[in-house]
Amino acid sequence: MNKLKKSIESIGLNFKNQILILIILDIALIGVGIVLYLFINNPIIIAFITFVIVLVNYLYLSRYKTIKKTNDKKVLFEFVSLLPFFKTFIENGYTIYQSLTELCLFTGGELLTRLQQLINDIDEDKSITPFINFSKTFNYLQIEQLMICVYQMIDEGGNENHIYQFQIIFDKLRETTVKLSVENKNNSLANMSIFPLIGSAVLIVMITFGIISVIGASLNGI
Repeated sequence: MNKLKKSIESIGLNFKNQILILIILDIALIGVGIVLYLFINNPIIIAFITFVIVLVNYLYLSRYKTIKKTNDKKVLFEFVSLLPFFKTFIENGYTIYQSLTELCLFTGGELLTRLQQLINDIDEDKSITPFINFSKTFNYLQIEQLMICVYQMIDEGGNENHIYQFQIIFDKLRETTVKLSVENKNNSLANMSIFPLIGSAVLIVMITFGIISVIGASLNGI
């Protein structure tokens, strides 16, 4: 339960509210099942509603991981889109600290929170640690390489070699984000194709239950 709570809260949702919504859905489905059973008076309805409840609970609870991945990719894309501004600031004589502070003016939400945390950590720790910790929030090796390069600009000065190295890493990172964007679109199309399959599966189950009900009624009539 703690793992589920952390997963829900990590994407900015309220744990209690999400569980309450799920409970309401379950109660509603149970209510529908009771009504159907009273009208049709067939035990198969109970099995069908149980199947639907399990399916709904699985889909509802598994979506948080997907939302987390989607949000993380959005933050990554946004960060990469800000890097040209960062490079421009450096080339115009801004310090790394000043450049990071300026980037905060161009963003918001989760990325702003991460950048502000990085700036606060730099205030307390002048080592490479704040930059590594920042890169770990993205979980991409290229981000770590980029932040190491940024730290080297502080430690050794923002000379042309470091700016050139920064550009190389940035170009590779931009290629990665383009590939991820294409993958997202393909996955979105693939997910859309799943819904007709789910609908067909539910329809087949309903038809099967209907056939079993007719057979049962016929046997009882005999």
